[in-house]
Amino acid sequence: MESQIYAEIARVLEDARIPYVREFVLGPRSRIDFYCPSAGVGIEVKKGKPNRAAVTRQVTRYCGYARIEGLILVVERSLVGHPSSCAGKPVCYVPLNKQWGLAL
Repeated sequence: MESQIYAEIARVLEDARIPYVREFVLGPRSRIDFYCPSAGVGIEVKKGKPNRAAVTRQVTRYCGYARIEGLILVVERSLVGHPSSCAGKPVCYVPLNKQWGLAL
């Protein structure tokens, strides 16, 4: 099911003519699911209810890279109390269960 989320994100980016790279390597232990170089935006997908501490570490690591100017985190189930920025960069959380009532 996670592959369906990836396919849909890719379709939306292509329809909007936003260039992107899949599985972009930012650095050691840092491979983001989608990177849109023209905007400096990274998109990371998390299935299920992600571990909040692990996600926070990952977001902090990704936002530490100069190439990342903003981050979109697509999660199947929402995270309560997530920050809207990290390292001075905007972080947008898109919980699929709240947006469309989806459970994958």
